[in-house]
This record gives sequence, C-alpha cells and structure tokens, in this order.
Amino acid sequence: MKINKIFFGLTIAAMALFTSCNVDNEGERYSIGNGQCVAFTNTSLGSVEVPVNSPVYKIGITRGNSNGDFTGKVGKITAVVDGDTVDYQSVCNVSDFTFANGVNQAEISVDVTLLPMGKVLDLTLEYNDIINLSPTYHTGTNKVNVKINKAYSWVSAGTCTFTDYTFAENGATAQNVAVEHAEATNLYRVIKPWIAVYGPAPDGFASDTGFQFTVGSNGAISLVASGGVVAEADQYTFCWVEQYVPDYCFTKQEGNTYYFEMLGLVDGDGYYSGFAFEFTWNK
Repeated sequence: MKINKIFFGLTIAAMALFTSCNVDNEGERYSIGNGQCVAFTNTSLGSVEVPVNSPVYKIGITRGNSNGDFTGKVGKITAVVDGDTVDYQSVCNVSDFTFANGVNQAEISVDVTLLPMGKVLDLTLEYNDIINLSPTYHTGTNKVNVKINKAYSWVSAGTCTFTDYTFAENGATAQNVAVEHAEATNLYRVIKPWIAVYGPAPDGFASDTGFQFTVGSNGAISLVASGGVVAEADQYTFCWVEQYVPDYCFTKQEGNTYYFEMLGLVDGDGYYSGFAFEFTWNK
C-alpha cells in the first residue's frame, strides 16, 4: 500500500505539471506547442550517499511537451561545502539533460568524483530558460536541492589485539578484532572492540560504535573525534577534549601498539578520567 500511495502522489504531481502548461500565469502565456514546460520532479531530495567507486547521483527532470527531441542544461548551479560557497566545478560535474521524442522524463547526472571524502556537497540546481520553464516555476519547481557525500568503501585491513583499561583496571583483552580500511583514504576503523572483549548484552554491551583513526605518512596514527566523540559503548562516551591535551588526553606508540587515554562521559553526566584502551595492529 505504501508503494501505491507513492506512485499515486507522483502521478497527481505529473498531471498537474502537464495540464498547467496551457494556462495564463502572471501575464505570461504558456502553450504545450511552444515551450517544453520543464520542471524538476522534486524540489528537495534531502541527503544522499553515493559509492566512492561510482560517485554519480541522478536527478529527475520532466517536461509537459513530449513532441520532438530536446536538450537543455541547468542555468545556475550553487555549491556549498563546509558552509562556504565554492566553484561547483571544483567539486562536481553536472551534465546536460536530453528528452527523446515522445518521452517526458530525463535525468541530470551529478558526478562528485572531485568531492573530498568526508565532505558534504550542498548543491542547488536552477533551470532558468524562461521559454521552456513550466508555469509552476513560481512555486519553485525550477530548483532542486540535494546534499551529497561519498560513502566509504570498507575493506579488510587485518586484525588487532584490543585491550580495554576503562572497565578493567588491569586490562581485559580480545584477540582478532577486525580492522577495516576506507579505500582511497587514510582512514581506518576498529569494529566493535568492547563487544569483542566483554560480549553482547545483557552481560556485555548492547551497542558499540568502535573507533576510527587515520595513519600519517610517518606511520603515526590519530584518533578521529567527531565533535570530540571518539567512541560510544552503551551509556559510555569516549571523548578527546583539546583543552585537556596532554594532561588527560594523550597517545603513546610503541611499534604497532597504540595506547590512548582520554576523558569520558557516563550517561552524559560530566567528564570522568580513566577512559583508556590500546590495540596492537596485526596488519
């Protein structure tokens, strides 16, 4: 039933588009026989993720006049990355669109090969060919917005021996904990290390985000702390807090063994010291 409702909604939208191409609109006369009556299928596409090995997203566009072939292009493209407006050509490539004779639907391809991994592209496309616009452009159907990022492609990067010192003062260890690598990046992650040590709920942990790290050219690694958060396991949050480096947040490395000590939150209630773990990476 849900699928039927979705298609019904699209059908009504398409009918409204096609029938509106032969009406007066603010003093302008649009005719199926004159213009193409072009509009975007959706005006907001939300957030999408594309695979890193094929980083292309396709945006639907439609027309009310299906007579003859027609090729058009987006007239205005706005690209925002990290809150800054950038030249769209530095982060993506936007194709033209072509309608075949008798066809009302076409697609615009957005290739984000140039978009750096971990970045989100806030992209707005605007079709501004006044002759071929749909009259519904007054309600925004000549614009579409989408936020695009590239999904990491994770592959095996060996295993590690993981030791937790947060919940076991003298350390509790698990062998053969999976390590993965995000292809085409220097990003790695350790998969569910606390569940590997203590087991799943109810006696162990119900949730375990694991943690990510990057590897520098000299072989040193740095924890990834998104918003200061390194990892979460049930009600415990491991935090890397810059103002407490190196007193409470620091790293030690000996060969391929890495030790981390940091602050933590327990149910979000203030910082606690003593959150620590280490792993030996068996590449």
